[in-house]
Amino acid sequence: MYAKRDYYTNCVDRNRNNTKQMWKHINQLVNKNSRSTNISVLHIDEQVITENETIADLFNEYFTDIGPNLSNQITETNTDFKRYMKFKTQHKFNFENININEVLNALEKLKTSKSTGHDNIPAKLLKDASDAVAPFLVFIFNTSLKHGIFPDDLKTARISPIHKSGDKKNRGNYRPISILSIIAKLFEKLVCTQLNSFLTENNILSSCQSGFRKNYSTASALLANTDSWLLNMDAGMINGVLFLDLCKAFDTVDHGILLSKLSIYGIQNKALDWFKSYLHNRTQYCRVNSATSSTRKIRCGVPQGSNLGPLLFLLYVNDLPNCLDKSCPAMYADDTNLTVCSDSINNLE
Repeated sequence: MYAKRDYYTNCVDRNRNNTKQMWKHINQLVNKNSRSTNISVLHIDEQVITENETIADLFNEYFTDIGPNLSNQITETNTDFKRYMKFKTQHKFNFENININEVLNALEKLKTSKSTGHDNIPAKLLKDASDAVAPFLVFIFNTSLKHGIFPDDLKTARISPIHKSGDKKNRGNYRPISILSIIAKLFEKLVCTQLNSFLTENNILSSCQSGFRKNYSTASALLANTDSWLLNMDAGMINGVLFLDLCKAFDTVDHGILLSKLSIYGIQNKALDWFKSYLHNRTQYCRVNSATSSTRKIRCGVPQGSNLGPLLFLLYVNDLPNCLDKSCPAMYADDTNLTVCSDSINNLE
């Protein structure tokens, strides 16, 4: 018993700065089962589905339709989103050529444990053969940026449904884990570096946003929240906080609105063409119990499991603070809370 205690104590101490490894050891300690994609039966409209291929197709249908279905339920409004786009810049974003050293460094940093995408090219092969493949990747990437076209072969995602909670026979209780091509993610990472530099230099991202940003975290978001609440309390004010839960936030992003916002932020011409190509004509298929579904098109949303998806989502909701007159927002990607303070309960309500 003491040996086991010492072992896990040492594991936690060793991984204080590596939360992923720390939780891995904690889950082992509490005997939490690992997530599995083994799904033997689904219940759809009172039908019992047990065939693997049919289960895979039904999951893929559900995951590709959920975003558009929810988008169609959003109430129409006459308000033009551009009225909240108060940001103006004279600077335009243009892609710079990617050099071979950038590609070699990115290949060197590849984690060989990463899952292989639909092209079946593993990270270990790319890493071991980096000297041979890097020149060709540089040519492909720069040609893509020059012509404003993202290669179709890099737009396909393999989806694995992972159970969240509730009845395992209900496909609504699963979330999709998206596995993209290693090459696609490497390309996106290099593009992210350029786009992030532009956003930082021009101070484009809202100071209210803490998600997916360098030097920001859940800790910084919580500190900002609690600091503002305590300051209000010190001033004799009452805090009212509204927590927003955006349903399928990444899946319901409207491509037309996103591209318009990118243009306003200075991403235009060939760069805007590239992002338009990146978003359009994406496809996915679902794999369940070694069975593979047919391929379906993705009609809206930003790619989950990608490097660019989260950053594009931040730009999509970046003007949210400008919509508010009486409250102060704190955002961590799609998690948002709004704070209102007053010396009167009635005014607060």
